[in-house]
Amino acid sequence: MSESPVPNSNNKTRVFEGMLFAVNEEIGPNLRINASPLNDREAIAAVIQGMTAVGFGEGRVKGLFGPLPVPYNSLYRTIVYVFTVEAPRSQDPKTREYGRFCALFMVFRREMIRFISNSYRMIESMLNMYKDTYLKHEKDLKPESLQIIYDEIISNLKYHLQTRIFRIENGLTTEFEERTIILGGEAIVIINEEERILYYYQSPEISKEDKKKALKSIERINRIEYQDSLESKKLATKETLLQKLQEYDIKIIEE
Repeated sequence: MSESPVPNSNNKTRVFEGMLFAVNEEIGPNLRINASPLNDREAIAAVIQGMTAVGFGEGRVKGLFGPLPVPYNSLYRTIVYVFTVEAPRSQDPKTREYGRFCALFMVFRREMIRFISNSYRMIESMLNMYKDTYLKHEKDLKPESLQIIYDEIISNLKYHLQTRIFRIENGLTTEFEERTIILGGEAIVIINEEERILYYYQSPEISKEDKKKALKSIERINRIEYQDSLESKKLATKETLLQKLQEYDIKIIEE
């Protein structure tokens, strides 16, 4: 098993944390490159799981799939790009005829799922561009070639950490853009992605039942959008809420 260095970056907006590369050989899936934070046990399990999920038949599908969980490591997820390369020197006649089945896994932290999902088609389009160059012949599948692909995708995908603002009213969750908010409803939510904190405020005037419903909506934002990775902090008073809005330069719009 060979390794290639993961790009060293302190950029907090980096989308991917590394890559795995595997091929389907006569003996089954073989992990050739682990350039990721995953240890070998986690990486091998992720490769077997991912390649098994997309299948090994002659009519197997190609393209981008996932996100997929990483066995033994709940902090990370993967997306997998599956493709075939020409392999005329293979001992297997089917491989010579249909090509060598390969899988390039991009590893990312679970809280990046929302951004990955929104950028899915863009990522797949970028990977498709390499099918006639680095991803065409088996002899071209070198660590340095795959590193070039990884680095170019990283350089083209930038996620900017945001401050997001929501209002929950009558069971509906509304996200406000341009750092603005209309006060009211059952709850106001402020998410600071850089600090990984979800602040929320609930008016003391609403009923206990409405508070419970709003809390479920708040929990849903954290679970679905951020995989429960945010720390929740309650803003106890309206004054505290107004101070936090001012701190993040969020403008209040009058209804």
